[in-house]
Amino acid sequence: MICMPPSHPKKDPKKDFPTYMKETLHKIEQSVEDTVSSLNHKLEHVRNQIAHLKLKIWQGYLILTLIIFLIGTGMTVFGTYSKHYTIKRVTFTTEISYNQAIAHQNVTFHNVSILPEDLEIINVPAYLITPANPKTTPMPGIVWSHGMVVNKEINLHNALELAVAGFKVLAIDLTGHGGNSGLWDFGLADLQVIWSAVEYMASLPDVNPEKVAVAGHSNGGISATRAGIFDDSVLGTGGKIKAVCAVWTYSDLEDTLKHTLGIDPIDDPEWGDIISTFFGCTDGVITATDNAQRSVIDFINQTNVPNYLIITGAKDQLTNTTIQFSVFEKATNAAYTIDELDKIFELQGSFSVNNTYNEGVSFSNGTARKLCIRENQDHITEVMEHANMDEIVEWLILSLDLIPANHLVRSDYVSFNVNLYYYSRIVGGGFIVGGMVLLLITLSYLCSERFFPKTAACLPQFIPLFSKGDGETKEDKEKEKEKYLKLCDEAGRE
Repeated sequence: MICMPPSHPKKDPKKDFPTYMKETLHKIEQSVEDTVSSLNHKLEHVRNQIAHLKLKIWQGYLILTLIIFLIGTGMTVFGTYSKHYTIKRVTFTTEISYNQAIAHQNVTFHNVSILPEDLEIINVPAYLITPANPKTTPMPGIVWSHGMVVNKEINLHNALELAVAGFKVLAIDLTGHGGNSGLWDFGLADLQVIWSAVEYMASLPDVNPEKVAVAGHSNGGISATRAGIFDDSVLGTGGKIKAVCAVWTYSDLEDTLKHTLGIDPIDDPEWGDIISTFFGCTDGVITATDNAQRSVIDFINQTNVPNYLIITGAKDQLTNTTIQFSVFEKATNAAYTIDELDKIFELQGSFSVNNTYNEGVSFSNGTARKLCIRENQDHITEVMEHANMDEIVEWLILSLDLIPANHLVRSDYVSFNVNLYYYSRIVGGGFIVGGMVLLLITLSYLCSERFFPKTAACLPQFIPLFSKGDGETKEDKEKEKEKYLKLCDEAGRE
């Protein structure tokens, strides 16, 4: 007997194809979903590693920034507290000038009062800087004034340079700046501050009261100039100021605003609310009288500002050469006209001119004048260039009748230590500024990550099979599968 294998019914391929496709697709989908899940898990791990690495990098930036800031602070402190001078914090008042102003409130110049409406006694903080080994005693004294919207610390390097050169220096806070208790009125009250500073300096036992000068940059240059113009009067010190050095000045505010902003604020209510704040005006309008009270060019002449030096950068953003030339023309009684100075500037670029060879002009009677134009300097760099400080020292030596060998400028020194302290301050200041910028950038990033985390992944997700994208429901996915299987079933029947 022959045994035959059991027979099985023959499968209908058309009938089983859909079932086969469903099973196959289900396996494929499951495999894809498993693979996608695994890849997304790995991607999530990579994302976490990247985020952790970025955090570590920014934390490293933060540490580096703090190190840079600390190095800058250390270098600045090292350069400031040099063995070549000593620094002392002092405070004086404007009582002497206040009393003189009260006694002579009706005094005018060209029918214009230069006194503020609200006279008050002001407390003025300052740094008193004394050379460590002065070659002359008593020493010549200098009152140094800073620019607008800064304080005595910002321009302290200039005062220190003068101290290294053998001058006793008083670096002050002008009205409404730093620790000064007064309110800023764009220069009127500053006259009392500078005159009181001169009186304070002249009263010191180690200062020669016959050899006191004033100097400053920007707003300090204007204030020094105006203090010199009116000094030999009942409102001033009676002529104690023997020289004035201005690193930038103006003719008046109207000319300056026309040049810098293209506006004329005089009697213009549109600008009253903004600019009148600086003048201390209460009516919201700047008048011609307000401008004249604070003018330089309306009052300066060939005799009333003692031994006057002007230094200005040709690229200064707050003035132009014509304005500087106009002040110098008035100060020399047209010994040098604007047209003549323009021609010199066109031919030479940087140049300096003085009237010391003119008849009747001398340092002894205070009529010497000098103008220095620096071709490649602007409002910031003109107060950082040591050549300008050298120019001031040389002018003071002539104006105060000093012995040149006793007041060497920094460029005359061969000692490495003197320049070391100077460059330490400059580089240290650069490190501090750079450190602060990096610190702000780093902290802004870290804070944004902490308080405003990103919701989007840094790498894309893999999209599973039968998915149309974000927001698709499970029902949408099932409908897509059924539609696909129906097409497969129809294809099998054919």
